[in-house]
Amino acid sequence: MESRWDILVASPDLEMRRSIVTILTRLGEDPICASTVSQCREVLAKHSVGLVFCDRNFPDGTYHDLIAQTGSAADERPRIVLTTYFIDPGEYHDARRSGVFEVIASPCHATAVEWMLIQAKRDERKRREQTLVIQSASIPGVAKAAAAVAGKI
Repeated sequence: MESRWDILVASPDLEMRRSIVTILTRLGEDPICASTVSQCREVLAKHSVGLVFCDRNFPDGTYHDLIAQTGSAADERPRIVLTTYFIDPGEYHDARRSGVFEVIASPCHATAVEWMLIQAKRDERKRREQTLVIQSASIPGVAKAAAAVAGKI
């Protein structure tokens, strides 16, 4: 069973938000929009957000503030896709090190948005599978049984 999470499109640029929302809607998603870091905080507090498309800068902060808001556990934080008109290789690596899932060019192309959605859902499945393995290993006897089955395969 696939868990359900929301998608946040965060940008002070109305046209950018509209273009990403249009693409996501065509893909069967119903994204939530925000135009400030403060609005993002409210959405993150009220919703189970798994994917965020966001700009580099907001009137009240930057994407770094958004990352800080999502918590410290990388396996629990939403995947943040930074959308930007231009980023140099050094900035790209800094963004990835700071916790950004990926960086895509803005204005966003449908294939890039769809690919980020696919990657985020794959990542979510991996996270869930790892959680199940960890949980099952903590149940007495399950780890031995899993090891025995793995040895026979």
